[in-house]
Amino acid sequence: MTEAPRVPDGPSRVLLVNGNYQDGTVGGTQSFTERLARQLHEVGRTVGVLCLGESDAVERHEGVTVFRLRPPRLTGLAGSAPVRTLNQLLAMQNPWVARRVAAVLARFRPQLCHVQMLRTLTPSALRVLTAHPGLAVVQTTHELFSLWDFDPFLPDLPHKIYSRPPRAIAPITQRHKRISAGVDHVCAPSAFALNAYTSRGYFAGVPATVLPNSAPHEWGPPRELAARRLAAPPAARPRFLFVARLDHYKGVEVLLDALTRVPELDIAVDIAGEGVKADLVRERAALDPRITYHGPVRGQARLALFRRADVMVCPSTWTETYCLAAAEAFAAAMPVIGTSVGALPETVRHGRTGLIVEPGDPAGLAEAIRRLADPAHRIPLITPSAEQAHANAPSEFLARQLAVYSEALRPRGFSLVSAPPR
Repeated sequence: MTEAPRVPDGPSRVLLVNGNYQDGTVGGTQSFTERLARQLHEVGRTVGVLCLGESDAVERHEGVTVFRLRPPRLTGLAGSAPVRTLNQLLAMQNPWVARRVAAVLARFRPQLCHVQMLRTLTPSALRVLTAHPGLAVVQTTHELFSLWDFDPFLPDLPHKIYSRPPRAIAPITQRHKRISAGVDHVCAPSAFALNAYTSRGYFAGVPATVLPNSAPHEWGPPRELAARRLAAPPAARPRFLFVARLDHYKGVEVLLDALTRVPELDIAVDIAGEGVKADLVRERAALDPRITYHGPVRGQARLALFRRADVMVCPSTWTETYCLAAAEAFAAAMPVIGTSVGALPETVRHGRTGLIVEPGDPAGLAEAIRRLADPAHRIPLITPSAEQAHANAPSEFLARQLAVYSEALRPRGFSLVSAPPR
């Protein structure tokens, strides 16, 4: 049996900062924060979470203290561009936000704050955190919201991406760049996510670490899963899986178009998720018996989809800073078809753990599906996929994250605590 990696020393009190937490919403950053909070609690840390909410509140969830903060906003004519801009400015500049964050710090008394994402509140929160004496601050750049490449107040529509960011945003981004230089360490799940910020002047002079997110090994040890997949006869009807938001940027429409180009393939395609493209998926599933639409799936239903699938399809058409679905596929010992945008080429190694195709190219995606429907091309990718998941095991991730925390704390002279044996 392989010895579990030693969990290094680190802070005893950690405050995680994220937009949502345990409120019914689903997203990669929220899943990351929930897993990290649970891991830190399991190794003896006192954990708090600062997040957004419909009202100011303090709650307890599975040993974690949750501080909910209601952002200041105007509600009249909320869909208009002027009101959206005013709400952005209110969230970022309103001194009430600073007072509320400072009150949470006084109550919880963390040694270290780990900022994930508060969307428009991030600059206000960061200003208070970086100015707090004796407090170490680590930020992970999970998303690109703070770069203002798209309007975070619009729903998932094709015109959400700015052709050019509004001029009113420029002073806000400049201020955010100055504040970001005050954090003690910046992490990113991919080199792409890190470079997107540092190349534009964020986190100037700040120590940085690329730390790929881990996916829980909910299906069992990946190497054992790979061995079982290899020992079983190849599926007569291979199953392809898409699990993501059904919006314009996850590429489900490209997948549906690709399937029309391979009508001869005897395959099964499971699509799970919810979003603006749900009705389109239902319509196509009614016309193509190979497609099954499951709606949003969680818990055992989600585990079952991964367990019986042979290939994960991640046809994103816009920049992914990390693809959790791909990491989960590797943990389930299956290869991935991804696209050449954002961090997907870092996550999926073409020809080894899957295939990379051009985004928005149904013909290229169809050819990749045809290729991996063939066991001769699919089976050699199973073991490398499982090995990649093994290298990014949750225990390995926690050890590396705590090492970052320790590095951020040392200049501040904290006495670090060791994790209890697991």
